[in-house]
Amino acid sequence: MTAPGELEPAAASPPGAPSLSAVYAITAAGLMSNTLIIASLPEIGSSFDVGAAGAGLVVAAGSLPGVFVAPVIGALADRWGRRAVVVPCLLIFGVMGGVAGLAPTFPLLLAARLGQGMASAGLVSLAVVIIGDHWSGLDRARLIGRNSAVLTVSVAIYPALGGALAALAGTWRAAFLPYWLAVPVAVYVARELPRGRQADAHTGSLLELGRAAIGQLARPIVAGSVALGFVAFVLIFGLFVTTMPLLLEQRFGLDVFPRGLVMAVSAVGATITALNLRRLRSRWSADALIAVSFGVFIMGFAVIAAAPILPILILGSFTYGLAEGATIPTIQDRLVGASGDEVRGAVVALFVSGARAGQVVGPLLATRIWERWPGGTPFAIGAALAAITAAVLLAMRSRPSVTADPAR
Repeated sequence: MTAPGELEPAAASPPGAPSLSAVYAITAAGLMSNTLIIASLPEIGSSFDVGAAGAGLVVAAGSLPGVFVAPVIGALADRWGRRAVVVPCLLIFGVMGGVAGLAPTFPLLLAARLGQGMASAGLVSLAVVIIGDHWSGLDRARLIGRNSAVLTVSVAIYPALGGALAALAGTWRAAFLPYWLAVPVAVYVARELPRGRQADAHTGSLLELGRAAIGQLARPIVAGSVALGFVAFVLIFGLFVTTMPLLLEQRFGLDVFPRGLVMAVSAVGATITALNLRRLRSRWSADALIAVSFGVFIMGFAVIAAAPILPILILGSFTYGLAEGATIPTIQDRLVGASGDEVRGAVVALFVSGARAGQVVGPLLATRIWERWPGGTPFAIGAALAAITAAVLLAMRSRPSVTADPAR
């Protein structure tokens, strides 16, 4: 038995499976979309004289397209095969991101970011889909957990990397340089992923493919997972990503660097649970683990809301991270297990649409609450929302879960 946070011994890859390094590289590349540039947003706003609101559009342009484009990208990946979609997405993502850093005007910057946002819509979701194509049961849960750990570490590292590059070069444009790395990643992934389309995939026009993807929402497990993803990302992006820096500055007077260190504590907790997802899933079903995770969200947000001293708030941040590291990969694993090869890309992409919507709605709601009740109140409201979600999940535990995965 492994200790908490310790990597479990790797199982042999099934015949025809791609290297896991290629899968994780897709995730790591896709996560660069907003995280690389968030530290440079004030400088971007000043450079083009668009202020904080205009700088916020740079982030929105990289997120909003995914709400609408992700289901179509997922359906295309089901029809044409994962490789035929992932590789062009990586190439477009890298080139558009690099071009955005060279944009001479703000409209051109936004246009490049919109193109990059459309390309990034399928990257992280298709990495999970590829795992689901080749692994099943607890092995799949374990690898999705590792993929989530890559995600968590990337989210913790990229803001510091982008900020450091901008500081060293003396310009915000340097923060966009790592986007070009997606191009060699595309070449590597093209070598590693198997060719060919999915068996029994839907055919038809793009409109028909999009309708087929949206039609998956009629399945309760799909609709429920998309809704859970939306709520989870409202909490993550609204409270921790957007409101936590404000609280750290207001309550404890922390500057940018110490704020980043405190927030990075959550990545430690998230990595521990993500790397131990297989162990957690061997004890609890996906539904039970998601309910428990929302219970841990309650504890983390309640501690953060009431923390009178910084060490207690750091404990709350760590607790929040434990919940985040279990919730997202478990929802993804639940969806993958309930989807056949012919619709898996579309189904997981619907989750991405819900998550992207949560990324947009969460910060808007949280900042409105903060303007009216600054301090711990937004986190107390977040704890209440997590409690309602956990209560709904527990109430539905008595109903049969619709899943195609016997290893649920």
